[in-house]
Amino acid sequence: MLLDSAADWLDQQPLAVSGDFDRLRQAFEERYKTPDILKHIAAKEIFNRRQKADENVEDYIVSMRKLAKMIAADDKIISYVILNGLKPHISMYVTQQKPETMQQILEAAKIAEITTPATMGVDTSLSEQLADVHLEVRKLASKWDRITTASVSGSRSPSPARGIGM
Repeated sequence: MLLDSAADWLDQQPLAVSGDFDRLRQAFEERYKTPDILKHIAAKEIFNRRQKADENVEDYIVSMRKLAKMIAADDKIISYVILNGLKPHISMYVTQQKPETMQQILEAAKIAEITTPATMGVDTSLSEQLADVHLEVRKLASKWDRITTASVSGSRSPSPARGIGM
């Protein structure tokens, strides 16, 4: 039993197609099956997508599950991808709960979203940025030390010869 636009599509099929199950199945798959290029796009997005600042966990997880369905990913992969994409403070809480099912991930994420201050995610982001700045400063200091050491040792004049027989 097809509904809505699928029922309309079936009504538009010629008798030669609708009267032959194999041809009807082939026509249906051609019309409604997800093309491989869309699967590749969904796979790329599912592994790169992060929860947006203004997005709640429920909407994020629903979106991720839709993408996962397009590429036929199993629940283990989906759970890893979701945990990776959640806001850091939410992901940390959910991971500590050791969820085993998608429902447990969703419940833990909702609790974290409600009980964890939103500024915690910002603090984490700022801490990560500060750590990056510290690393860059260390790299620059190391380069500066090498440059000044090289220039001092390279400009040394030869020692005067000590007198022989003095």
